Amino acid sequence: MLARAGYVHAGSMPTRPSHGGFVETPTENFQGQYCNGSTVATFATLDSVRSPLVVAMYLVDGEGARQTCGPERSRMMPQSVPVTVPRLSPPAGAVAIGASSSFGGSRGNMTTTLRTTMPTDSILAHYTAQLAAGGWKAEGRPAVGDGAGVQRFSFREGQDAWTAALIVLGGGSRREVLLQVTRAD
Repeated sequence: MLARAGYVHAGSMPTRPSHGGFVETPTENFQGQYCNGSTVATFATLDSVRSPLVVAMYLVDGEGARQTCGPERSRMMPQSVPVTVPRLSPPAGAVAIGASSSFGGSRGNMTTTLRTTMPTDSILAHYTAQLAAGGWKAEGRPAVGDGAGVQRFSFREGQDAWTAALIVLGGGSRREVLLQVTRAD
């Protein structure tokens, strides 16, 4: 159907950041990405645990599509991450699409998008366990309400103390997950 509409398979995309952070769902779990000009199409099961026969198609236009389909994709270089962050795999039954990071000096962000109906507190608990296994310490209890949640963390690497906030936003079948890290002064 996509080929008849003028879309072309985007080819193999890297699925894991080499430095740690959010990991995309491997492409074997879905049919891949297809490009048509400045638009990229993906499709996958909406929730492989609760509704394995329901498939959704997602169309992305703009910067996200240019990073997947445009010539600048080959010029993108991994950014240096100033602190150790473990690999953060998505929860069972969730599909992680996209994983990006942006760092400058002593702070940065790592983001991913999940397709899942899993509750916010369960997503926070899932990633909190992975961060804790990587040496990050959860500070206090997570704050959760109205489709949003946040958990604070601390970490020491050498002489540097770091803080982080794991933030989950969204509802329906889509969750945006952000890990923001900052060196404590």
